[in-house]
Amino acid sequence: MVGQNGQGRRARAVLLKSGLLKSGATALALLVHQQAFAACSPDPVQSGQTTTCSGLDADGLVVANSGATVVVANGATVVGSGGPAISVAMPSTGGYSYLTRTAAIEVHGIVTGGTDAGIRVQPGSAANSYDGGGSSVSITIGASGLVTGSTGISGVRTPDNPYASSIITLDNSGIVSAASGPAISTDSLGSSFDGIVNRQGGLIGGIATSFNTLDNSGTIDGGAGSALASASANGYRPNEVRNQGLITSSGGAPTIAATGSITNSGVISNTGAGTTISSSTGFLTLRNDASGTISSNGGTAISTPYA
Repeated sequence: MVGQNGQGRRARAVLLKSGLLKSGATALALLVHQQAFAACSPDPVQSGQTTTCSGLDADGLVVANSGATVVVANGATVVGSGGPAISVAMPSTGGYSYLTRTAAIEVHGIVTGGTDAGIRVQPGSAANSYDGGGSSVSITIGASGLVTGSTGISGVRTPDNPYASSIITLDNSGIVSAASGPAISTDSLGSSFDGIVNRQGGLIGGIATSFNTLDNSGTIDGGAGSALASASANGYRPNEVRNQGLITSSGGAPTIAATGSITNSGVISNTGAGTTISSSTGFLTLRNDASGTISSNGGTAISTPYA
């Protein structure tokens, strides 16, 4: 017997594989008849409070207050209207700021940005020219959760606060997808991921960001692009990959294009013409355990000038 959660997850998987979730509007049209209209509450999001979304919220959410939590319940849908479905931009206040603004997002339903990001994280505006605190945002996606849009999760700088950073952590058991390109991306080293955990059953449609650690027990599938393309390793983002699941792609780009370290006890593959693992710009430490497989269909399996 399959319960409602299983039916919902299977339906989302079918939509994803068929390409229908490449359009937030299509996803909404397919799902809206099943849901009652209900706004997220409280909205605007408040510091120290939890905003819970149930049913359909068709105008998106803005997290502008530090200390807020957003929960998108199973069966709920949050849709962006002229912007991301959930936008995080918490301004700094007062003089020179060294305090980090924080927020937490928990998704068990659907978050779709349509032609914009599903979730976009920015540091927020600065009260002056220096913001040493930036923002720290944790995102948890449950097994029934889906985050999608032009990009699933995006980290970008705030134009009037160019020196601040957004540090994101992700714990995913659901689906993160994009209309095209990687499902997870950041625009510069100013925005990055501290840790990414993709649990068994989790699916991420490609990652392009710098990070500290990536633990994968699910599937990361870059399609025609890279499954994992990271910025150059540096002192605070060493790019450590631990794979027990599947990291794969099917194009001419490397499946993994990164420096740092990789420990593999799962499968890393390129079923297209590209290299499987490439670290052409820096050092790579690779450990492939007895249960691990690294394979290439038409290209080189491992390419690095330093090992």
